[in-house]
Parts: sequence; structure tokens; C-alpha cells
Amino acid sequence: MLQPDLAFTRELLHRRHHLSQQQIDDLLGEKGESSLADKLRLMDKLQQMLHLFRIFHEKDIWFMLLKGPLLSQRIYDDPCYRYYGDFDILVKPGDVQQVAQLLVAEGFQPDYFDWPQNKSRQKRVTGYMNQYTLYHDQRDISIEIHWRLFKYCIIPNRLFQDLLDKEVEKTTLGGQVFWQFRHEMELLYLVIHGGIHAWWRLKWLVDIHEMLARFPLKEQKFLTLTRQLKAHRQVALCNALLERVFTHTPLLPHQGKSSRFLLHYALERMQDKNDNPHENLRYFWRRQRYRMAIMPGIRYKISTYKLSAFSQRDMHHPYLPPIGLVVIFRRFYLRLKQLFDPAKKPKTQSPSNHEPPQPNENDSQRQNHFWPTS
Repeated sequence: MLQPDLAFTRELLHRRHHLSQQQIDDLLGEKGESSLADKLRLMDKLQQMLHLFRIFHEKDIWFMLLKGPLLSQRIYDDPCYRYYGDFDILVKPGDVQQVAQLLVAEGFQPDYFDWPQNKSRQKRVTGYMNQYTLYHDQRDISIEIHWRLFKYCIIPNRLFQDLLDKEVEKTTLGGQVFWQFRHEMELLYLVIHGGIHAWWRLKWLVDIHEMLARFPLKEQKFLTLTRQLKAHRQVALCNALLERVFTHTPLLPHQGKSSRFLLHYALERMQDKNDNPHENLRYFWRRQRYRMAIMPGIRYKISTYKLSAFSQRDMHHPYLPPIGLVVIFRRFYLRLKQLFDPAKKPKTQSPSNHEPPQPNENDSQRQNHFWPTS
């Protein structure tokens, strides 16, 4: 049950926070709108995606399905109980082009830009970004191809690889075999994912609340993973949010307390009625302060500045600089050029039935990647 003083209406929980009607019934302790139509649509999407995943298996492409139906099956024993708006798959960086080509052959189209054919440009794209999004208009299915796991650089990739090779296991869905995180690793992954995005969707916190309430946790293993991934601040913030949002909830193993600023900022983002709040100077500085404070380490802080300079709209420029910060100077130059020559207007894309998401915390992400070797 949610704390009664929080203004989370059924409509807001469904539209803004992407919770299913069944999940909302559980949170509000009441029977609301029928969820049959939504569930049937989700089941149809899942069946179509299982067809695509079968093709990946036939092509011997290693991939891992993140969150989505596997998380729903783990928590609720039902792959369509928990709502998911898109499908996130993690692949090897060298397989992104092949996976994208297979999806295009199935009728998917890129959301922002065509995958580059030039190897040098591909290398820079995979260095600047963490994902490539394609959308099928008729099926209303969005797929995000990830080649990195977390948003910014937390620990060196080699150390991350060694750690994560040990924390995956196989599971089955729809007669197919998939890779999935082990319980403690998936729980910590959800904590870090939610923390990096400032918990702007309540559904991420609901996932953690339900996992803690339903399954036993190996506390020592979770604490070890927390230390290895330097996620103490993330876990402390998650515990503070769990206590603030739910009337009764188990907590993650951790003794520290979250800073007041991190908690206030996350609650502010979570309770905002808009997905993308109006960008202004105050919001910009608070967001940057949050990014700097949520994780320790100079490597992480440098990566947030270096890769925040780049967004998917920069992919349309014919030249991609080897250093992301160069993009800032290029934007400044183009802006001055436009001011002194008002006749030149920036190019805009033709409208389509599917509106891609506005740039937000998900854009220009740097994440560590991994894939099991066996």
C-alpha cells in the first residue's frame, strides 16, 4: 500500500509511471478498471517478440532480455502482469549492426538515425551512446538494443565483465531459453538503474518492493555486490524511498542513510506529473548536482560530463568528433551562426505517427557492458 499523503492517482500511476491495472489494484488495495484489454495487447506483443527472439537464437546471436517479461515472470509468475512499454535487449557491441538489420527486415524502423555502415563511425557511436532504438509502427513495439549495462562508467569494464560473468543464469519463457541475472544481482541492477534515472518512474521502486516482499535475500552476497559496484549511496537512497512511499515494506541490507538532497530530488522527480519537466537553469543545476552526488569516484564523474555532451540528434551531423566535449563547441558555433544569419533555420524531421521520446536522462548514456562466455 502507498502512503496516503502521496498524490498518486490511478490515472497517474498508469499513464505517467507505466504500472499495469493489476499492479495498481495491489498498490491501492482496490479493484479498478478491467485489465483484460491491456493484458491481451501485452500478450500479443510478447508473442511477436518471441518470434524475433527465435530468429536471434537461430542466428546464434548472444543476447540478454533486460527487465520486461522475464522480470514480470520472476516477480508475479506471469510475464504479462507487469507492464513494459518496450523491450530492452543487451548484445555484444559487434552484433548491434546484425541485430538492427534483422529487425529492419522484420519491418522495424530506426527512431532517430540509421545505423552507420562506416566502422570508424560505428566505434564512435558505441562510445558516445549506450543504445539504439527501433520501432514498428503497425505492431506498436519499440526495441532498445543495448551494448552497455549501466548509464555511466562505474568501475572498469574488465572488472565488470569478471563480476557479471558469475551473476547470470538461464531461464525459460515461451519454450525458449534466456539469460537472466541471479536474484541478488537483478535486485542491485534495478536499484542502480532507478537511482541513475532519479527514480522518475515509480514502477522501478515497485519492482524492488515486490522482490523484497516475495523472495528471501542472501544478505551477505548483496552487500558484497553493493561494495563491488560502489552502490552504497544508491542502496541508501532506495531504502529511504521505500520507507517514504510504502506503508509497510522490507528494506535492503544497508546501514547508511541517504543525503537529504538526493531524497528530495528523487521524490520531486517521482511526483512530477510530466515525464519531461520544463528545462530551466534551476532544473539543469539540480540534475547535474544529483548526477555528481549519486555515485562516488572520479571515473564516474568524468564520464557524466563527457557523455552528457552528446545526444542522438548529433548523429545526423556528418562529422562525429573523437572527443564528445567537442560537440558542445560545435553547438555553440552553430547557434552563433544561426543568430547572425536568421535566414538559416535548423532542419526538422517530417512528422510521423510515432513520436520518439524527448531527450532526457536516457539520452547520451554511458554504460558498462558484459556478456557471458559460456
